[in-house]
Amino acid sequence: MRAYNFAPLWRSTIGYDHLLDLFDAAQRTEGEDHYPPYDIERQSEDRYQISLALAGFTPDEIAVTAEHNVLSIEGRKTEAVKKDYLYQGISARQFKRTF
Repeated sequence: MRAYNFAPLWRSTIGYDHLLDLFDAAQRTEGEDHYPPYDIERQSEDRYQISLALAGFTPDEIAVTAEHNVLSIEGRKTEAVKKDYLYQGISARQFKRTF
């Protein structure tokens, strides 16, 4: 269970509805971007592996930085020659993912 519905509590918590609105807003993930998808694997007690699905990006378009215990992976797509796609299913938009 990832989300809890606070709506039934609103009618019995007069005066605390603002607090429940804050809980509800904190639990929503509308603004959170889930691109690109990733996996985090524990390989040993203190060693992990992060895998990202970066279809459509070249190694030159990916920047990986580690500063102050924060790992940042950023992808910037360079302007390519316009191609005549019949169907384009690979999303190659810019992203920044931090761990």
